[in-house]
Amino acid sequence: MLDKNRWLNKPIIQIIIMIAGALVYLYLALWLQQHAQQLEPHQIFGLEIPCSIANGVVTQLQMLIAVSLVLMGGKKFFILALCLNFLSLFSSLMYVFRSKSIDSVPGILSYIGVMIIVLLIGTYKRRIKDQVSILRSQESELRELAYYDGLTGVLNRKSFINELNQQLKFSSEHDRKLYIVFIDIDDFKLVNDTLGHHAGDHVLQELAARIKSELHVSDIIGRLGGDELGLIIRNDVEDSRIKSCLKAIHGRALQPYTIEDNDIRATVSVGASAYPDDGITSEELLKRADIAMYQAKMKGKSQVLFYSEINETDARKALSEGSRQSSYGARPFLEKA
Repeated sequence: MLDKNRWLNKPIIQIIIMIAGALVYLYLALWLQQHAQQLEPHQIFGLEIPCSIANGVVTQLQMLIAVSLVLMGGKKFFILALCLNFLSLFSSLMYVFRSKSIDSVPGILSYIGVMIIVLLIGTYKRRIKDQVSILRSQESELRELAYYDGLTGVLNRKSFINELNQQLKFSSEHDRKLYIVFIDIDDFKLVNDTLGHHAGDHVLQELAARIKSELHVSDIIGRLGGDELGLIIRNDVEDSRIKSCLKAIHGRALQPYTIEDNDIRATVSVGASAYPDDGITSEELLKRADIAMYQAKMKGKSQVLFYSEINETDARKALSEGSRQSSYGARPFLEKA
């Protein structure tokens, strides 16, 4: 059924159907005009068919074509059906006026009835189309709410982790490297407390947009927490390229954020972990990227730090603690193993 509908929706097929339907309809209309005053029965396949019956059958065929055109197509078919039916109605009215006969009155009433039916079908289809459009719009909005962060427009935390698991599976099957990156705005609470949450929201939105502009189209960005963004970098994951990319992101983050003609400056701390060097599961990689970011903050903030750059003692201590100091709060990715 789907293949059939797709075939009928092709423009060339619709044009052929419209032309064929119009030609058959007009042929029947001409036949009616030629035989309108005929009293002798028609010979069809050796059978004598009374003229009134033959005319009635032809009229019904015309109506069937008009209704079928409306049901099969869109606006073009609807207009064509109206025009053809109006042509027949007008022709029948002219015949009545010229002949002063009421023989065509039943046909006229039938044409009027079909005109009403065509209009009702067209109105019904238009309303159905509007309802479908509304439902699709609502479905799109629900999908956005389910998979994307409402403030920044990037993936939400759940979608980001699901995407990470898929990418890890792909990387494992194809022996490819992958980088997980955490980006956290330094002293973000201070921005909210001094300038208001609208300022903090603006900084977060602008930061997400700047980061996206630095990423490859195949890289992935998501919002993992209040002021924390996550990246999955999977394209051309050479160490030099990753460092260059993160350096560019860090530089863009340092540029001022303009809010109501005021420039706000903010810094970010960046931590990164690599698959499979730093872990093979999403939990391990997220935890190690989070630790690297935490260590970047501890070293003075506004830094980019890879988990592999952390000395073994600090890394072991962070893993054993399983949480950050109270100033950063408990982190879901730092649960004890």
